[in-house]
Amino acid sequence: MKNANKVPTISVIIPTRNRWASLKRLLQSICLSVNVDLKNDVEVIIVDDASTTKPPHFIFDFCNMFNKFLIIRNEKCLGASASRNRGLVASKGKYLLFVDDDAVLPPNFISTLMKLLDENNNIGMAGGIIKYLKKPTKAQYIAWRVNLTPLAFLHGNITYESAKSIDSSELLDADYIPTAFLVKREIVMKIGGFDEKIPLYYDDSDFGYRIKKLGFKIVIDPSISVYHDTGDTIFSNPRKIYMCIRNSSIFMVKHSNIHRLFVSLGACILSIRYFFQIFKQRP
Repeated sequence: MKNANKVPTISVIIPTRNRWASLKRLLQSICLSVNVDLKNDVEVIIVDDASTTKPPHFIFDFCNMFNKFLIIRNEKCLGASASRNRGLVASKGKYLLFVDDDAVLPPNFISTLMKLLDENNNIGMAGGIIKYLKKPTKAQYIAWRVNLTPLAFLHGNITYESAKSIDSSELLDADYIPTAFLVKREIVMKIGGFDEKIPLYYDDSDFGYRIKKLGFKIVIDPSISVYHDTGDTIFSNPRKIYMCIRNSSIFMVKHSNIHRLFVSLGACILSIRYFFQIFKQRP
């Protein structure tokens, strides 16, 4: 399958840490997400964010299935944004697929989205509806909008109200796409990649919103479903709560106006005190 002299068209960049079984499942789905004649145009770049265990042997079984298969290891944990940027530097593809290691892609996912971007110069990023892997009929994310209100740190973003009312033949407009998305390389280079000050939570919001501010469309193809093996919610983990509030504040500083900014920062400070008081009172 490999052709060392051929420059890949698509680079798949996957940050991971200590989730080898999930990564194997994702890689298996990637094999099915491109047409057979496109596999020689795909390189896969895994960025191991300082996992505490070595990659199992089965990971290397995928080496000969793509144009290029590369594993980059961070010596210390840098976070998803920095890991994606390391993959970006090593990549060669015209199109970049950023995908989380706990996702499962449907058949022809890459082929369908590449065709969509190739035929529409005004579209900078594309993805599918995100559904729960363990509840595949239930949508987790449909088409998310950035919320720049003072309470953005609490309710995050706004989705379409119901998946039942969506016409699967019409593209949906979004401000960003989490979990798995295809984007044009030239656009990623224009915005300078991912903001490493936002290592997780709001990293995808910031990335997509900067693309949107360049004037490109971000779209969801509702005929495609990506399956997400999501774990616990942020409210079950104090560190996740802190990171979500911290990064939403950074996001607001970058993208909101002054009035909203000061109101939001004040609300964030109060919320941090509130959440930590709750956890101190827990038995």
